[in-house]
Amino acid sequence: MVKFFLISCSAIIVVFVAERLIKIFLNRNINKAINSNECVELENEKYGVVSTLNSTVNITDLEKHNYHFNINQIKKITGFKKDLYTTDLICFLIETNDQHVIIHEEMKGFKSFTELLIEKYQYLKPDWFTKIAFPAFELNEHILYAEQ
Repeated sequence: MVKFFLISCSAIIVVFVAERLIKIFLNRNINKAINSNECVELENEKYGVVSTLNSTVNITDLEKHNYHFNINQIKKITGFKKDLYTTDLICFLIETNDQHVIIHEEMKGFKSFTELLIEKYQYLKPDWFTKIAFPAFELNEHILYAEQ
């Protein structure tokens, strides 16, 4: 009986240590990938385009609908994910007074637009990605910016 108890305790400890090591390894690699330029380029013009000229935002979606607004007209940005079964699609719902438009990470210009929102306008915090991306395959809806 004591032998069985010791084997059980040993197995539990091994599983616990293995889980901790895997989490540490994954977190290091995820943070390294997020903070490097080694990430896979997802953007493709066939899914739409997000561009800015001065402070005007121009968005053309998959159905070729065009949206134009001044970046200062943004009232709210909500980040969320769509579960595509094998992957997630990171999206923003951008709201102005008279428009609501969804953009996503596969649209050409998405990454540079998010960088602009972080660096020049401070509409997004640098950690916005981890709030939306993890855990995987969940909606993870967060208000990333709301006008004061």
